[in-house]
Amino acid sequence: MQMVARLESTRGRKPSRLYSKKLTGILVDFHGLIPATFAPILKNLQRIQREGELAFQKWILPGRKDDEDGHSIPPPAYARKPGFVFPLTSITTVGAEKVALDPSTPESIDILKLQTQTGLDHGQCQGLIAALTREYALIQGPPGTGKSYLGVKLV
Repeated sequence: MQMVARLESTRGRKPSRLYSKKLTGILVDFHGLIPATFAPILKNLQRIQREGELAFQKWILPGRKDDEDGHSIPPPAYARKPGFVFPLTSITTVGAEKVALDPSTPESIDILKLQTQTGLDHGQCQGLIAALTREYALIQGPPGTGKSYLGVKLV
């Protein structure tokens, strides 16, 4: 028996395209781990996908009928009401002028001004805006970059 593995770069490809095109995957062996320990987890993931119970499924794992180019993720339902804005005064520094974020026009906020008013860095401000203006946002980065700190500010 012969096994052939083909490594292929996925750089620049969207997860929805990889999923919908049924591209070849890679089998990885973790020495010292018992595969049977993964079986219940994998079976539950398959069940969740099959039954459509996965939270944010339409953003994390779009169906095969979905557009290959992905979707524009809309603001949360409550933030789509006309005139709704996120008041950001609870996270601004003392003495900073009032600042609010309109989820329908996130590009209108001045990130440099937001950095000054909140003490967040540029990446954290981008994460803040993404988290407040989309139903689903992924905030990622290496350890020590302020993801948890931003999470506290968001709550």
